[in-house]
Amino acid sequence: KLGVDPYNGTLNLKVDPLSARRFLTDKKTIIIEGFKSKKRTFGALRAYPVKVKDIYCVILLPERTHYASDTIELISETHLRKKLKLKDGDKVTITEA
Repeated sequence: KLGVDPYNGTLNLKVDPLSARRFLTDKKTIIIEGFKSKKRTFGALRAYPVKVKDIYCVILLPERTHYASDTIELISETHLRKKLKLKDGDKVTITEA
């Protein structure tokens, strides 16, 4: 559904919640319904295809999360932190996919 075979892990970014909501308004939204495995329950999420530099990524916004509204999660086929040589506190620009 997401168009990506994700690397195992997310890149978590601190954002201004209002700016993030504005950016995502009217963007293509992919809905993933919640499901259960033998060991746990996974809640539903909204996903938004985006790019960081020229790397296709997906913003994940789970219905249930332990993160505050100022954190978004990105997935990609690559280890984004390593590929982009990111350190804590680095700025990342997200664009439309």
